[in-house]
Amino acid sequence: MHRPDVSTHTIRHAWRSSLMFWLLAVSAAAGVGAADAPALILQHLTTADGLPQGSIYTTLQDSQGFVWLATEDGLVRYDGRELRRYAYSPGSIGGLPGNFIYDVVEDAHHDLWLAIKDTGLARWNRASDSFTIFRHDPKNPASLGSDSIRSLLIDARGRLWVGTTDSGVDILDPGSGRFEHLRHDGHVANSLLDDRVTRIELDPTGTV
Repeated sequence: MHRPDVSTHTIRHAWRSSLMFWLLAVSAAAGVGAADAPALILQHLTTADGLPQGSIYTTLQDSQGFVWLATEDGLVRYDGRELRRYAYSPGSIGGLPGNFIYDVVEDAHHDLWLAIKDTGLARWNRASDSFTIFRHDPKNPASLGSDSIRSLLIDARGRLWVGTTDSGVDILDPGSGRFEHLRHDGHVANSLLDDRVTRIELDPTGTV
């Protein structure tokens, strides 16, 4: 059995200025005025520091304090000192199905969900440090509606909303494991306006 392809690279030159993707704001102590607050610290990480490449589509700081970076060449975890990369490896069991990551969200169980270009949906299981893959199955109407995924969101009920680039929105009920499909239908006035969905967000009232 092959483990997921993972590599680690120690951050040695974090002050380099080729690419800035992370901004650390040092907050002032309670009661200290804005004028007395410490200056912002800008930290720069580049491919020289271990990034697989320079295009980062989203960042997420999880419940454990790790920063996750979605890149075109794998998923990267940063702990403030080291970068650890998760990448596709042919023949691996429990690994990523692809390297082009568009979006990352964390659920109530502290697992991560990944939107991967043209290769479906993946859940990173924190306890086992492995991935579970969800793909479209034309023979199963309750499966993922499309493998072309762009955006993810978890609502207050713990449901995962999946925005696809060609098949509208899927909603995964974690209890049943089934996907509900929301599609454009020209004969239904209140259906989706279009099946191309590139971003899903919650407004202040909790509406998707």
